Amino acid sequence: MKITVATLISLFLFSSCVFSGKSIPDKALTKFWFDIPNHSVEPGYRLWERAEDGNWTETYPSGLQSEFKEEGRDVVDGLSGTVVVKISGDEKTTKTADGKFGVFIPDFQEAGTSPYFRKLTEDGWEDWFKGGIAINPVLTGDGSVVGTMPSTK
Repeated sequence: MKITVATLISLFLFSSCVFSGKSIPDKALTKFWFDIPNHSVEPGYRLWERAEDGNWTETYPSGLQSEFKEEGRDVVDGLSGTVVVKISGDEKTTKTADGKFGVFIPDFQEAGTSPYFRKLTEDGWEDWFKGGIAINPVLTGDGSVVGTMPSTK
C-alpha cells in the first residue's frame, strides 16, 4: 500500500482540526461541585461547569449563576490546576466583584482537594488561600467520569 504525500498532509490537517481545540489537560476538571455550609451565601450545592470556550458557570442552589473566564494554568501548594476570574454575576449576592475575584481549581486528585481563592486589590492579586471546602469532581478534561452529582438538598 502506497501512502502519498497528499494523504499524509490530509491526515495531519484532519488530526490538527480535531485536537487543536482541546486546550485543557486530561486531568483538569471540567465539572465539579461543592457543598457550602449554612453560614455562607446561599448554603447548599454549587455546580461548576466548563464550556468549550473555556468559560465557567457557577450555579447556586437558587439557580443564580456567576460566570468565570479561564485565565490559564498554575501550580498552587504543589497542585497543578486551572485559574479562573469572575466576569459576571450578582456582586451583592455573591459578595465578590467582577474582575476582582479569582479561583484556582486543582486538577483531579484521588484524595480530596479544595478550591483556592484570591482577590485583586490596588496592589495586585493577593496570595491564594485555601477554601476549606471539599471539591467533588464529576468530569475531567479527557471526558472521564470521576464522580456523580448529588441528588438534591
